[in-house]
This record gives sequence, C-alpha cells and structure tokens, in this order.
Amino acid sequence: MASSDDSSLALAARSDPQAFAALYDQYVVRLYAYALRQTGSPTQAQDVTSATFEKALRYLRHRDWKKGSFLAWLYRIARNEAINQYRKSSRLVDLTDYAAIAQDQEATLETDQEKLQLRSAFSRLPTRDQEVLNLRFIDGLSSVDAAEILGCTLPKLYLQVHRALQRLRKELESEVGIEKKEATDSAKNGR
Repeated sequence: MASSDDSSLALAARSDPQAFAALYDQYVVRLYAYALRQTGSPTQAQDVTSATFEKALRYLRHRDWKKGSFLAWLYRIARNEAINQYRKSSRLVDLTDYAAIAQDQEATLETDQEKLQLRSAFSRLPTRDQEVLNLRFIDGLSSVDAAEILGCTLPKLYLQVHRALQRLRKELESEVGIEKKEATDSAKNGR
C-alpha cells in the first residue's frame, strides 16, 4: 500500500531526479506485472510500463497530491496506456508473433515426422526386439527387472538391447533413405 512517504517522495521528485528514481525502483516491478496481466504480451507490457513512468515524470509538477495516492495515479496512467496499446494492437498486426508461431509449427511438424519414422521403423522390428526396447525405454524398467520379466540373465539382456538398437538404427536409415530417394525422384519428375 502507498504511504505518506510516496507523497513526500513524489513532491521531492518534482525537482530531484533521485527521488523519482526511488519511486521508479519501488514500483516498476508492480506496474510491469499489472501491464503484463492487462496486455498479455511482455513486449507490450514493457512499452506500457515505460510510457507510464515517462508520463508520470512529465506531469509530476502539475499533479495535485491531495486527490489520491501516487501509486493510484501511476496505476491510472498504466491502465490508460494498456488501453492505448490494445487499440493500437487491434489495428496493427504483430508479425513477430506470427513468425514465432510458424517456427513452432515447423518444429512440431519435423518432430511429428521423426516420430512417425521411428514408429514405422519400430513396427518392422521382430517382436522380441520390440518387447526388449519397450520394457527398457518405453516402460522405463531397470535392466534387472527387464531381465527377470524376459527370463534371461543381465548380460544376455544387454546383448539383446544392443542388437535391437542396431536393427532399429538400420530400419531408420533405410526409412530415411527411402524418403530421400522418393523426394529426389519426385523432384526429377517435376522438372
């Protein structure tokens, strides 16, 4: 809550930049958090916070402090600035947001493609390899538990996991090789 110290600091800030700096330091985080809640955008919240303190500094000499607290006055300025930001943003399109969304979608598409390739390669493995890899990596069981479930010794389990991973790698390489060949063929046919 704002105190009488705020009013005296604000009065002092009319002629002393250090007093205004103290007020800034005291309230910048609160006003930024408020602006962020209002705008939903860190960039716009920074703009609102900056404009709020700029206007406060500009109009500080004309403010009658008997009508309310300094903090309430700052919040009113911040609220008006957030409304102005909203009005501006409704007329303007922020292309950086769209670029970020496009990059996210591209990354998601690549990840989905990789998952699809992995599933396809995994499905072509022998059942025993699928079972060993599922127990160890999908279900996250320890080697001891996986060996007990499969009824084998630890060294045999390690060998089975190693061989299953080698076969999976070969399947993935052939999957990627097939896709590269298909892409090359379709590019040749498209010419």
